[in-house]
Amino acid sequence: MGVVPRFLVAVLVGLSCAGCGPLYQTRYTFESPDTAEGRLCASQCVMWQQTCLLTCQQETTRCQERERDDARRDYRAYVRERESKGLKIKRTESSFYNAGHCANSACADQCAAVHRQCHETCGGTVSTTQACVAFCDQAPPVPPALPATAAPKPPPKAPDAPPSTCQPGRHAEVLWEGNWYPARILGQGTGARGCRIHYEGYESKDDETVPLGRIRYPG
Repeated sequence: MGVVPRFLVAVLVGLSCAGCGPLYQTRYTFESPDTAEGRLCASQCVMWQQTCLLTCQQETTRCQERERDDARRDYRAYVRERESKGLKIKRTESSFYNAGHCANSACADQCAAVHRQCHETCGGTVSTTQACVAFCDQAPPVPPALPATAAPKPPPKAPDAPPSTCQPGRHAEVLWEGNWYPARILGQGTGARGCRIHYEGYESKDDETVPLGRIRYPG
């Protein structure tokens, strides 16, 4: 079978999506907290997100290494079986490698979601807009902007962590130097500092208040 011309592929893709509506992407705008303490807290949220994304990348790399090892093992078994039956070797080692198993976009999405929550906990605000990224010619007309006097007021800033997030007795995991440790929530911290936690298996003298960006809750 010959190679399908690229222009034909483009036509087929266009026809397959002829009935598709516009595709939107959510974009986030961060506004810094008003206080110096809040801005310091927000900067820690950014550093936490960078650490979180690095952890995601490391997990992806380890997964890819495991997949390559599995592909090598499966290919060798395939070759032995074909040779024992006197059959031709038709597959290559790369055909046993499945990079899709290591797709980890959900990990980065979780890092971003926790960063937004952490930023708001520190006293900042996060606003969202919907931007059309594909098939925008089918998008409905944008309604006129409201006059300034009728614009909705932004919600009040809440530097403290929500009580439900810092519910005492709730089990959680806390990030420390790239590793997650089991912990128990003791209650809400002071100011914009997040939740007071106790590390399981450690003494009470190790209890501390950590930003929400370093806390996750097992599903």
